[in-house]
Amino acid sequence: MESSKASSPTPRIGSQKPRIRIVPKYSTTYGPAAARMAEAYASRLDEWEEDVIDSWLAHDEQGRPIAITCGLSVPRQNGKNYCIEIFELFCASVLGWHVLHTAHEVKTSMKAFKRVCSYFEGPTASDELKAIVKSIRRTNGQESIELINGGIIEFSARSRNAARGFDDVQVLVLDEAQEIVPEHMEALNAVLSASSTGTRIEIWTGTPTPPTSPGTVMASIRERAISGELKRCVWHEWSVENPPSGTAKFEDVVDLVYETNPAMGIRLDEDFTAQEFATLTIDGFARERLGWWRTLKSLSLFPKDLWESCARKNPHIPENKLIAYGVKFALDGSVVSLSAARRDAKNKNSKPHVELIKVAKGTDGTDWLADWLNDRRSTCACVVIDGLYGRDVLVNKLKDRKFPKKAIVTPSSVEVATAASMLKERIDTISLTWFANQDRLSSSITNATKRDIGNKGAWGIDGEDPTPAESVSLALWGLATTKRNPSRKLRVG
Repeated sequence: MESSKASSPTPRIGSQKPRIRIVPKYSTTYGPAAARMAEAYASRLDEWEEDVIDSWLAHDEQGRPIAITCGLSVPRQNGKNYCIEIFELFCASVLGWHVLHTAHEVKTSMKAFKRVCSYFEGPTASDELKAIVKSIRRTNGQESIELINGGIIEFSARSRNAARGFDDVQVLVLDEAQEIVPEHMEALNAVLSASSTGTRIEIWTGTPTPPTSPGTVMASIRERAISGELKRCVWHEWSVENPPSGTAKFEDVVDLVYETNPAMGIRLDEDFTAQEFATLTIDGFARERLGWWRTLKSLSLFPKDLWESCARKNPHIPENKLIAYGVKFALDGSVVSLSAARRDAKNKNSKPHVELIKVAKGTDGTDWLADWLNDRRSTCACVVIDGLYGRDVLVNKLKDRKFPKKAIVTPSSVEVATAASMLKERIDTISLTWFANQDRLSSSITNATKRDIGNKGAWGIDGEDPTPAESVSLALWGLATTKRNPSRKLRVG
């Protein structure tokens, strides 16, 4: 006799397959062994987590890891941290590798340290893992777990000095990687170079970069991975290509939610997600819950359409003009950019005109620049000079040439941030002009991104070629703040 009860419907769960999956062919993988370890010491991996770890631990026929760069982009609360924990646990305890785990903030790094520590000590730790611990270090900023087989897991918050003290690392884990800025990578690039085993793996994990973040490095790595430019790369991404329309209702996006959240129906549920949808903007929901990445071009600090609206073939440049110059040396001294800003000396509210005069190699020295500026001393209101590499040298050379001391300005970090904000406001309100044929300047402006200055929300200009845009911002700021007018006649009597 058949039961009168209807069979329960199979619960719906999120897609275990990512929208973007880049995995080179491989011969073998330690992934299944890592999955068994997860089940023995914690909990079973989801299907998608197994696939990710299989790829991270895969080797080619020569026994090399198939990827140097591994990326995982999945919306929050889906299980990314568990993937990282099991991977780090296996690398250190079974393979004897040295793992460096980095995060954007100290508190995030500490949470990761405590989670991994729980496998080796405390009431939930197994006797097998307890037995292989050599030491656990809790010194602030130097947290680490060292094992008797030589395996090490160290934890660090990222900074400009993040790589100091870390040697012979095989695996670099970059959690919250969407927040990474070029200065962080400059500090971390040397970490993997001295690997004694020849194994070098970078794990990039995170979520799409928010508009308020200065981070652009992961977005760049992502675009290079997807385009095929980045070789020996693994990439898993749960995402939508485009955000929903601004008039979408939650029922319109439910299918997208399941497609982009592998833990939906397991650790995430529709009711809470509906609440997220109600409280976030469409773009915010698309980014945080649907994994939507803006392109690097759309992350640009200065909108291209507004910048191009400022262009003039023949801008009006008054004869009675006030001129300020901006000089910006690159961080590594490779280039220096010189720009000018000018406006009607009698009308402070007139639109300023900006132009890039020259970008020179650092190997050209600074004598030419000192001579060029000194030749214009009688018409120059001020010259604003920034960049530790060459600033002081140029200032001294100008003083040797008897350049007016009051016309030499070396801005503070706060003033540099103000200059960047001033340039953005001018472009956003289309209240400056520039010559339309300045391709180098235009490229620098339209590809510019933010960089943090200090820790109080101030920002400056960054990007692939930032010094032209930075020099323009310095000239513009100098023009707006200078009290000197070299053409002003002195009153007598």
